[in-house]
Amino acid sequence: MAVYDSPAFIAKKACKPLLLGGKPVDPISYITEAARSAPITMIDEGHGEPLTRYFDEQVATALRPLGYGVYAAETFDKDIGEIGPSVPLYSDGYYSREPTYGRLIRKLRALGFHLAPYEADFAAIAEKYGPRDREAPRRMEQAANLAAQVKRQSSRLLVHAGEGNHSEDARPDRRINMGARFTQLTGLDPLTVEAIAFEAPGKTAVICDPEDFAGQPHAFDIHVALPRVIFEQGRPTWRVQAGDHYAEVPMALRRLDQIAVYEARPAGERTDSVPMDRLLLRPAENLPLLLPPGRYDVSVWTEKDGWSDNVTIAVR
Repeated sequence: MAVYDSPAFIAKKACKPLLLGGKPVDPISYITEAARSAPITMIDEGHGEPLTRYFDEQVATALRPLGYGVYAAETFDKDIGEIGPSVPLYSDGYYSREPTYGRLIRKLRALGFHLAPYEADFAAIAEKYGPRDREAPRRMEQAANLAAQVKRQSSRLLVHAGEGNHSEDARPDRRINMGARFTQLTGLDPLTVEAIAFEAPGKTAVICDPEDFAGQPHAFDIHVALPRVIFEQGRPTWRVQAGDHYAEVPMALRRLDQIAVYEARPAGERTDSVPMDRLLLRPAENLPLLLPPGRYDVSVWTEKDGWSDNVTIAVR
């Protein structure tokens, strides 16, 4: 929970919703319509905000019937390949090891998306540049990798960027991000959706009224404001609204005298897959798992004993 108390979350700006007939416009429908004619669509995430990854999953689901068949992500490892197992693996990437990102990959595989990396070669860049000078060549290489994916793929790309890196702002006095570099390299104008800077006034996501950005330098085509995350029983309520159910950690696995990590995977799934849920609990702390209906193998890790054997539970 501490991540949601950080200044990055408290500092989110208010957003005036775009209205149609006096009611807020549905964000997924609005983005889908805009993406219909776009050559490529880019959307970002907050690295510490799993809700943004769930929103990206909804966008991907809506765009799949429009000919979007490639999902390119900043976090994907170069060896993820276009065709892989239906389950997400720890080796797929870095941020993708988080359970909500893992669920996103599960959905993408089920929808038939090909998964494509576009991150730069950090090792090669580090050999040539000092720590303060690495971001510019990194963004240029990311854009070049995406440009190559556009030429290579027969389907349109949906790009999952990190924290505003898809900005189209190309002013020379500002840091030029991957989005602007991509346009400079290809001449293509991507649809760019920003989803981390604003907070919705209510309990549902909204499109920020474009009039509020009139006269400002163009950075993104669409701004989405997601609702502030609310917790019950120490877990985010948006997960319950999305279909998850509370499930107690089995008594046989509880380690109340030490820090423990609990993971839940679909029953019988390989152990190097990204779990459906993960908890880190302090001594004597008790929080429930959040899982869709089904059967799950639950295990616990402690520094003293390592990983336990699985205990299978049913979530109804």
